[in-house]
Parts: sequence; C-alpha cells; structure tokens
Amino acid sequence: AVLNVSEDVKSRPELYGMVIKFIEHVGFYSNIRVVKSEEHRRLAAAEFNFSTAMSRDGSKLRLLMKYHNRVSGQTHLNRRYSTNFGRFHETFPAMIDDLLRAMYIEVPENELQQNVSIFPKDEQAILSLMSATGVLYNKGGFDVALEHFREAREYAPDNAYTISVSYISEIMTAFTRDEDNKSKRIEELNKQYSSALKTVLQKDK
Repeated sequence: AVLNVSEDVKSRPELYGMVIKFIEHVGFYSNIRVVKSEEHRRLAAAEFNFSTAMSRDGSKLRLLMKYHNRVSGQTHLNRRYSTNFGRFHETFPAMIDDLLRAMYIEVPENELQQNVSIFPKDEQAILSLMSATGVLYNKGGFDVALEHFREAREYAPDNAYTISVSYISEIMTAFTRDEDNKSKRIEELNKQYSSALKTVLQKDK
C-alpha cells in the first residue's frame, strides 16, 4: 500500500502520530504493508490518503481518510473523523473498523476494543503520546519526542503503555548520551520503572 499524508496533517504531530498508529493497527489485522520506494509505490494495489478538512458548518477540523483501490480504480472509503482526542477511544477503533470493512476484512469488535484499550483514557496523555509519535516520524528530534513521552506519563502514571514507552525512550536517551554516569543512570531507571510496572501488573493490567 501507498501512504500519502498531506502537509497539513504532518504539521500537526498529534494527528500525524494518530495516522502512524492507525497504520500499525491496520497492518496487524491484515497483510497490508506500506512501501516507500518509488518502484514499489508504483506497483502498490492500495492507496491510503490522509488530509484535513473543516466540518460542514466550518467550526471543527476533521481528519479525512480515503482508501483507493488501484486495481478496481475505485475509492472504497472517503470519510471524515473527529480530531477531538477526548473521543479517541471511539474514533480510533471506528477508523480501523471502517477501513477493514472496506477491504472486506472482518475483525471481532471485542478484540479490536481490547487492543485499543492499551492507550490511556486521559485526553492529554493520548495527545502527548500521539504527538511524540508524530514528532519521531517527522524527524522533529528525539528530545522533543522524549518531552512528550514524559508528559504522557505525568498525565497517566498508572497506564502500562505510557509507562513502557516512557521507559524505552528514557533508556534510549541514557544509552546515546556520552556521560560518565551512564551505568548509574540506567540502573536508576531500571529500579524506578520496574517498580511502576510491577504495580500495574499486580492490578491485572
């Protein structure tokens, strides 16, 4: 598949991050993979296009998703979705379900909801996580992404996904920086995060 993301989406890291996570989930349920080389892009059978559009009354920004089948020459999905991250747990699975149905792929709704439930419920935590992902994929700098991951953990300190990605980003930072106390810093992180993850696991999360 070819993934086309407009500049207006890329300029908003939280939306770009949401698109990236969306493609990851779709890839999990299907045999679709996004290709980047020009040669493979020309041969791709599916085309996913993302841009933004205003709502019909002009009051809200929407994420516009189109799925075009190059084999049939038809656009099988052309839909607008909310960019309100307070509604993420409704919007995100709806996007996945809509695309998979357009591709004639059936996924049990309870399984989809369970996989999406890994994300925290807190709106600001979701916003920070998606922003971090968007920054990383748009080459905005790892330090900027790290700050977003830290923010996400502050907003959702008991969420396993938030704790995990925060830990990974902190460890990567410690490894890549040329500091004398690197080993000590990693040891401190291991103690800090193992305690946090143990608490989450004890709650059967």
